[in-house]
Amino acid sequence: MRRPRRRHGEITVERIETTPMTPEQYRRAVAALAVLVNEWKYGPDNPEQSSEKAA
Repeated sequence: MRRPRRRHGEITVERIETTPMTPEQYRRAVAALAVLVNEWKYGPDNPEQSSEKAA
C-alpha cells in the first residue's frame, strides 16, 4: 500500500524506505540518537545550558 505524497514547505516526500535492522544495529542507532538528542539539548550553543549551570 502506497502512502500519499506529503509536502512540507518546499520538500516533497515521495516515499519512505525501510530495511530491517539486526538487534546490534538497532542498539547502535538508539545510542547514536541519544547522543544527538543530548548534544542538541545540552550542547554549547544552547542558552539553556549556561543558565542552568549558573543557577
